[in-house]
Amino acid sequence: MKCFVIIATLLLSTIFFYFLQLTGKVAYAGYAKYIYKPVGETADLLRSDDHFALDGALWNYVLEKKLNAIADTGAGDDVVRIISKRVNGGKVGVEEGIVLFHKFYELLSASIVV
Repeated sequence: MKCFVIIATLLLSTIFFYFLQLTGKVAYAGYAKYIYKPVGETADLLRSDDHFALDGALWNYVLEKKLNAIADTGAGDDVVRIISKRVNGGKVGVEEGIVLFHKFYELLSASIVV
């Protein structure tokens, strides 16, 4: 359950601006292999089709970077910082991301029926 909330929160916080983007030839090649398409076609799909943009973001988060195990450790600021660093490679925007995370976490937690 925690994992879903953290994934959803991180994605929701970026959807308003952009999807988590794949960068680098290795990432494009890995995702192309995952969807059984040539790299060139995959790159076009990631740029032009929101379905593939979101699917690529989730592939990167879940399968490539394997962030679910970290997300399952809790919903604290430290977890958000670790995931943000692994996703973005730095600290730019982390404090804003923490604020957004807690906002979406609260909204999602209130709407989950157990």
